[in-house]
This record gives sequence, structure tokens and C-alpha cells, in this order.
Amino acid sequence: MSFLAPAALGLASLALPLIALYMLRSRRERIEVSSLLLWETAADPLSAARPWRRLKITPLLLLQLAVLTAFVISLARPFGAEEARLGAHTVLVMDVSGSMGMVGRFGRAQQEALGWAEEMSGEQLVSVIEAGALPRVVTAFSREREEVVAAISALEVTGGDADLAEAIRLGRGLATPERPSDLVLFTDGGEAPLAAEPVAAARHLPFDETGPNWAIDALSLDRDSAGVIRAFVSVANHGAPARPVTAELEADGKVVSHLELSPAPGETDRATVPVPVGPGSVVVARLVDSEDSLPLDDQAWAALPVPTVSVVRVEGVQSPFLSALIRSIPDLTETDDPQAPPELSVINRGDPGEIDRPSWLIRTDPPPPGLRLTGLATNLGVTWQRPGEPVLDDVSLAGTAVAEAQVVATDLWLPVVRSGDVPLVLLGRVNGHRAVYFTFDMAHSNLVVQMAFPLLGAKLLEWLGGEAAGGIHPSPAGVPIPLLASGTGMVRVESPDGETVTLGANVTSFGDSGTPGVYRVQYLNADEQVGRSELAIRNFSPSESAARPRSIAVEPGSFISDQRSETIREWGLWVAALAASLMILEWWLALRRPKASRRPTAGSMMPWVTPSGRRRA
Repeated sequence: MSFLAPAALGLASLALPLIALYMLRSRRERIEVSSLLLWETAADPLSAARPWRRLKITPLLLLQLAVLTAFVISLARPFGAEEARLGAHTVLVMDVSGSMGMVGRFGRAQQEALGWAEEMSGEQLVSVIEAGALPRVVTAFSREREEVVAAISALEVTGGDADLAEAIRLGRGLATPERPSDLVLFTDGGEAPLAAEPVAAARHLPFDETGPNWAIDALSLDRDSAGVIRAFVSVANHGAPARPVTAELEADGKVVSHLELSPAPGETDRATVPVPVGPGSVVVARLVDSEDSLPLDDQAWAALPVPTVSVVRVEGVQSPFLSALIRSIPDLTETDDPQAPPELSVINRGDPGEIDRPSWLIRTDPPPPGLRLTGLATNLGVTWQRPGEPVLDDVSLAGTAVAEAQVVATDLWLPVVRSGDVPLVLLGRVNGHRAVYFTFDMAHSNLVVQMAFPLLGAKLLEWLGGEAAGGIHPSPAGVPIPLLASGTGMVRVESPDGETVTLGANVTSFGDSGTPGVYRVQYLNADEQVGRSELAIRNFSPSESAARPRSIAVEPGSFISDQRSETIREWGLWVAALAASLMILEWWLALRRPKASRRPTAGSMMPWVTPSGRRRA
């Protein structure tokens, strides 16, 4: 044990006066008596020739010496030195995926991370990374303990997956040659192994608490052949006891139905029930009285789309593939009557003219507003599809080849399919209406003979027609919400917790979608009035409901920084608390000591005299 203020140990010399007080003879008490005649014949009075007496060790003396010792040691600030867990630069990777909500895993991870932050000194840097669906650096290269503590305390569990590989890559990117980094992973490990395991120069702190869990893993709304809206609900049992659970359906704030399901452990149970809802209604399914260990997956949301357009007109170059696609979609008809304006236009080549309705534009000349033609590219293949994009759900364009495409630049349109850096399919708005733009002629590609073409075309037409329910297709929490601003106003997004965020006109996505629920998107015009509004649903990720912990393989002892610093832990407060406890004990014992009575004993010749000189019987 060492001391930060060893000079305070000199106060231990106060023990000498304390011991001296115990060795001094007691001073006699002065009492007034009525007469001294009785002592006149007595011999010479005996008095102590020495004022000292032999030291008598008593419990009170020992306690007082102990109090003094503890008091002196606390002033000297004792400490113990140990190897610091923090290196020159430590990156704390905090997993905020849905499975971390199981039985308080994330709460314990936060407390553990805060313990690391409390060890910071002025020479150590700490960075914090939030490992969610879209990992981000919360704070970087911080020397301030309060800043790191605040960053860790502000993190919350989401309902989505965690991209641990990307979070680790971000942590590696913070390392510098002059200041190597240590990586600490606060995670339950995730479902699947990482691409690069064992992870070098890292430490994994596992969180593997588990418990029974039921989850709503699917909720959808469909119209049957009789026109009745039915809700499909699926409940999964992730290791919970086999017993009935109740699912409550709520539509537009009112409870409309109850379902009882009994999934076996490791299985699912499904049910379908009619619900009295109309277009645009939001339905919530929640488990009641489930008492499971992961409440975040006990709810799911779905919405009924508004009716799509029913009349479509193909303009420009006629295409049998487009006509066949339109005929294959129920309740959708193609018209060529110029006196009957269509609700949706498909413009194949040619001049798009004035766009006054939702439109699918295919290699027009010129491109629609918001796109700048910069050149042409030939012999292209699809290399990228936007992840989580609803119009591309279950659509794979791998193997699609394009002979020639326009090279366009834009700040307003959202590319969803690309060949390298060349956009092939873009989503946007023109004059306030939704628009899809193909930079290539489908006749000069093999897209129309691909199995994905009918599904892609149907999704694009549904998206164009359903402007009031654009983002209504549920996606896992954490998947960014695509935004299609027109460039003339702002975008307002209301989260499920009621928080509202206003974004710029040219923002193409909203990434803070980790909270499960319904997001309401409002497009504001130049006068800041709501022009159009959409819904986006983000449900708890089904892959996170199982919440199975896994140990991430790391290379032991492979931290980048080989030289570890030392940290000190002061014990002064604990020693001071011990001194206070001993002082209370000493005070209690002192109060319980028997008092010497002044009343004369039987047979005594002296009367009992009060200090005032009055005799008492």
C-alpha cells in the first residue's frame, strides 16, 4: 500500500498525548464539607508523590487509538496501483441491437462500460461506437470523463440488428500510428459469426443472460375475395414454456380483437382474424400478460395501403412488355383515350413534357427535372441494389445487363440500382408527384426477360400509385427510411416516441429508425405547409428475438498497445468510513460505563454532603 500524502502520517504522533492522558492520575474532586475536625487527629495525609500511574490498557483506549490510526491513514490518501484496463486509446463498441434488451443485458453492459470510463486519466483517450444497424461514432478521442460517461449513458437499445463487422471497422479506422487503439466489444455476440474471426487486437465482454420469450414475428393485413380485411398474426416461442398467450389487436387507437395462440417451444403459432379497418388505418398487435424477458418484440405494426391508381396510359414508344405488365396487375387498366386523363403515366422514350401526375419515365430525352445528363456508358451490369428499399423487396436484379445507359448527376433523386457509379434506376419527385426514372432503354437490356421484371414492375407501379401510403411496407427497425424531397421544401419526420425532426429538402433518407413503430413523414412546400404525408413502419427484427448469446473469438493478448499504463484506486474514503464507525462504537461504549456514586456506603462515618454544604439524610 502506498500513500499520495505520506506527510499526513506524522499526525500519528497524536497518539502520545492520548496515552499520556491515560497515565495521569485522576484529579480529586473538590467537595465542601461542614467541618474538618474529624481529620485533625488523623495522620499526615497520604498523597501521590508522582502524578503518573502505570498505563492500563482498556477497550476505550484501544478504540481511540484505532480511530486515530484510521483518521491519519485516510488523510494520507492510501492507494493501490494496478495495471490499467484502458490503453493510450480505447474504443468501446456498444451493441444496441434488439437482443441486448434481453433480461437487462444492455443495462449491465452500460454499467460495465461506465466502469471503464471512470478509470480515465488525462493521458488516456476513449472513443465510443454505437453498434446498431448503421454503426456510428458517438464520441471520438475524448479526454473528458464526463463526455464519455454522457455518451454511454445516452445509448438505448433499438429493435434492429447490429452490424458488428462495420462497427469494428469504424474502430480500426480510429487507430493512428502514434496512438494505437484497443478495441473492447460490449455485446452478446450476435447470431452469426463475423467474417473475420478471431478478431485481432480486441477484447470481448460477453452478456449472455437469457429467459423465456414470446415474440410477434409477423403481422400483415390483406383483403380476401369477399373484400373483408383480415389480419394475419404469427407468434413465436423462443424457449418459453408451452402455454397460451393472448395477442391484442388495436386499430386506430381502439382494441378490435383478441387472439389466443399456443406456440410450442421453438415453434410458431398463426391465426387470421377479420378487423374493421379501412385504407390508411394502422393496426398494432401486442402480447398481453406474456411476462417474458424481451418485451421489445411483443409488438408489431401494419397498415392498410390506400387504393392504388386504376388507369394507366403508356406514352412514347409502345412496348408489349409494358402492356403485358399492366394487364397482369389486378384492378389496373391501360387507356389510350386522350379525353380520359390517366391517374398514372408510363413514358417510354421521347420528351417527357410537363409531368403532372405520378410517372414512370424510361430513358427520356431530356431527362426529367433534377437530373443532369453528363454522358453515356455502355456494356453495364447491375452491381448494387439499395438495401432495405421497399420497391426492391424480394427482387434480385443480379445478371441484368444493359447495352447503354445515360450517366446522370443529381442531388434530389435517390439511386436504388447502380452499375458501379452509374445509376440505372432512380426514385424522385417532379412537381410534387412521385417518379421513377430508368436511365436505359429496356428494349436494349435483358431486364424484360428476367424473372424479376414482373415483380419489380408491379412494385414500382404500386409505389407510384400509393402516394398516401408510400413507406407503408414494414421493414426491420434500423433500416433507413427513404425520403424523396422535391427540392422546394423541408421534410418533417415524427418518430414513434413523438419526437419530431425537420430535415433539409435534399436529404434522401432518415437513418434514426431504430425504435420499432410507425414513422410519419411529411413533405413541406415552400410555404412550410404539409404537401404530402407518408407512413413508414419499422418492426422489431425477427432475427433478434431469439437473443441467443455467442462468444466472439478474439486473439488473447493481442492488444495493439503492448505497454499498459497503471491506474490507482484510492481507499481513503473507505478508511474514513471505518474511522467514523469506530468513533460511534467508542462513543457508545463510553456512555455505557458505570458511574461512581457519591452516596456513602453502609458503615461509613462520613455523612453525605451536597456540593452546597447541605446535609442530606
